[in-house]
Amino acid sequence: MEIRILSILICIVLLLLLAPVGKAERIYVVSHGWHTGLVIPLEPVDEDVCPGLRMFEGWPFAEIGWGDEGFYRGGDSISLTVALKAVATPTPTVLHVVGVSSPVEEFFSQSEVVAIDLEPESFTALCQFVGATFESDADRMPMDLGSGIYGASRFFRARGSYYFPETCNVWTLRALKSAGLPVVPVVGIRAENVIAQAAAHGESIRRFPGRSRLSVLVAAVVAAGLAVMLRRKKRLTLIVWAVLIFSILCVAAATIAQINQMDVPVWLFSWAGWQCWGAVAMVAAAHAIALREKFRVRHVIALFVAIVVIVIGLSPL
Repeated sequence: MEIRILSILICIVLLLLLAPVGKAERIYVVSHGWHTGLVIPLEPVDEDVCPGLRMFEGWPFAEIGWGDEGFYRGGDSISLTVALKAVATPTPTVLHVVGVSSPVEEFFSQSEVVAIDLEPESFTALCQFVGATFESDADRMPMDLGSGIYGASRFFRARGSYYFPETCNVWTLRALKSAGLPVVPVVGIRAENVIAQAAAHGESIRRFPGRSRLSVLVAAVVAAGLAVMLRRKKRLTLIVWAVLIFSILCVAAATIAQINQMDVPVWLFSWAGWQCWGAVAMVAAAHAIALREKFRVRHVIALFVAIVVIVIGLSPL
């Protein structure tokens, strides 16, 4: 009896050892500075799960990004009005799919790249999420909207509306979360945060030095100190809100210029970014001072919003 039980156990162990082990699939998260996307290998993709990738058959990889249609397809016509509309109001969305023929780190040589290895079931779940984002026509086929913006690429009609905070970067993190990764999409407003969260569960192929949390903190402290020094000045809250709006416009203008392939000095982004964080901190300090003098709901709301923005800025990069 003991010999029989031992034989059965040996057989079970041998079966477990000889059982085929699923091959991990390597995906990539790429950041283009303001926008992130996914790069997945196409060979293991089930076309029934993700029919939108059928026309890219034969390509080793495909990059997939989700975003606002007007902003994504604007080309040289992107304006501040288009950008503000995309953020402030729900707008139609598209998926941008690019065939990638060379190694990912070479194809995206100017981008940040993070590699993540997924188990087969996690990879399938990711493909299901991506496939569900494609909008279908009456024949249940992906709605092809024409050529993309670079390389062998196409635009497809996507499901969902674009508005803040439902952004392209949040979509990227939702895709990773669908694969079982413990990421937090709601804080992935900035591309830097997406890359940081992805790197925590993968391998950094290429990372660029970004704004550190220390710089945000220093800007906030300096601006808060300045606001306290100016507490006796009239209309302080109006002044700091004007500074904040001006700073946001500077960042938006610089970003739009870069997207439209115009030469933009690197220092402009740094200067506008620091000015934004400083203005936000001044808003927080000004409304905190106002609350000490008299309780008003608008000051509470403004202070809360400013603190939330600062917390997002201090989130891990």
